[in-house]
Amino acid sequence: MTVIHRRTLKTTTPRTPIGVVGTLAFSIFASVCSSGCISTIFRGNDPSNDVTATSAEEEEPQPVRLISDIARPWGMDVAIVEGISLVMGLNGTGSDPPPSSQRDQLLGEMRTREVKNPAKVLASPNTSLVLVRAFIPPGVQEGERIDIEVDVPKRSETTSLRGGWLMLSPLRPLAVLDNQIHEGHVLALAEGPIIDRATLEGSDDGAIQKRGWILGGGKVKKSRELGLMLGRTEHWFRVVREVAAAVNARFYTYDHGQKVGAAEAKRDTFVQLLRPRRYRNNLTRFMRVSLNIPYRFETMTRIDYIRELGRELLAIETAEDASVKLEAIGDDAVPKLLEGLQHSESAVQFYAAEALAYLGRGDGIKTLVAVAKNDSALRLRALTALGALEDMDAHESLTSLLESESAETRYGAFTVLQDLNPQDPTLGRNKNISGFNLFGLATTQAPMVHVSRKNRPEIVLFGQGQQFAATPFVLFAGKQFVVKCDVPGQIVVKRFRGDGGEEARNTGPILAEVIQAMAELGAEYPQVVQVLQESKRQGMLDSRLVFDALPRSGREYSPTELQLPSEVDAPEDP
Repeated sequence: MTVIHRRTLKTTTPRTPIGVVGTLAFSIFASVCSSGCISTIFRGNDPSNDVTATSAEEEEPQPVRLISDIARPWGMDVAIVEGISLVMGLNGTGSDPPPSSQRDQLLGEMRTREVKNPAKVLASPNTSLVLVRAFIPPGVQEGERIDIEVDVPKRSETTSLRGGWLMLSPLRPLAVLDNQIHEGHVLALAEGPIIDRATLEGSDDGAIQKRGWILGGGKVKKSRELGLMLGRTEHWFRVVREVAAAVNARFYTYDHGQKVGAAEAKRDTFVQLLRPRRYRNNLTRFMRVSLNIPYRFETMTRIDYIRELGRELLAIETAEDASVKLEAIGDDAVPKLLEGLQHSESAVQFYAAEALAYLGRGDGIKTLVAVAKNDSALRLRALTALGALEDMDAHESLTSLLESESAETRYGAFTVLQDLNPQDPTLGRNKNISGFNLFGLATTQAPMVHVSRKNRPEIVLFGQGQQFAATPFVLFAGKQFVVKCDVPGQIVVKRFRGDGGEEARNTGPILAEVIQAMAELGAEYPQVVQVLQESKRQGMLDSRLVFDALPRSGREYSPTELQLPSEVDAPEDP
């Protein structure tokens, strides 16, 4: 076989209500798909890969039959939902929308909600018609939170969404059939304070103030089904039951506290899957492993199959696929994976350590920590695998990564620990103020402030006691809030009310205290982010200010060039 020297990493950590390790690595369809679209993520465009017309009984005999021979993933697409809504609370930057079907639709929605004088409300310079959109990831469950995108229509005279609040908005999938737009059922609801793009990027460009996001502002109304679609065969009912039984022999989950199999033959050609907890942040891997589960041994025994996979694991060109197939076998494959952990090739060590982690084995923790610190392309996979291990050794390793130099490693480890236990004392006291979370960690590395622009409104202070500079300054957050220092060490936070009055809080130079004071006066996440951006621009904040330092999928890496240091605390990339 040919060695693949460069490959694209495709891995993911699907979002959960309490944490995210990384961004989704799913393909977003260019056209609007319904929630039942079938993804091509695990198969090419070659029509021969289509299993819908394939008969398992007519294929040539194979030593081992894998589920992937007769099935393909279902429900691995990203569902796009959209809506038209109203933003309120703008400071004179809104506009009365021109006559259009969008305006008529919004007026109808407002009348349904019994809004008094809806046309007058629309005409106010403090409101604006907006387009709302969200991407619902695969496997999402009812009640989970998703990000919301908000845009001003092209013909609108609205100049900025800064400071706006999106009224409750139903979001539906849209499809064009017979040159007409058809709406689906409501799949999500959106509402909340908008943080405009200019604030997020620290820019003064007025044009990008007309687009914004509501982090975690969407609530999913309907769980998305996940499963395996089988081709109709001569003995389809027997095969469907075989596939479900094979998955259940490998995976289980819990339903209302009761242990149940992860698969159920729901329809004649469909097996529904429930994601086990260990794969909660890696739906792609769960699907890939499921497809590689043997459902029938023909001319090879299970022992011989494991032995053959063990040989493939020790060859770098086949090591990654072999590690996944060994993981699909389960506990019986652990001895072969332990052999891979001792291999001279770093890539083989990593693949083995990753598979062992998803089998609940911490034998490869040291390898995963080294990769998380030193390899940006595989960092996401390493951290996600560490998160699958819910034991003390993994927790201590993740805690040690909070002291890394790399912002990605530090915040990536933080998100994994938060996912495992939102109340983990290691993460500092979580203060939920004005709809966002504030964490303060007692780390010793150079102080860093991390601001989230995805998934949830969250500020993490790496290093306690971070302060503003001891020099006079004035920081503005829109026209409502000002943070002012006239005397070094003494800061006044003011809010100017709409009735002409004002409120104030006196505080010291500690960053966390200033954020708390702003929140007590009613400042929300966008205003606090704006103050952080402005303080950094003026040189009033010495700490490193970082946005969205999450490890990313899709980075290229070379298995033949992957080198792991002999010591876990070796220098890492910036």
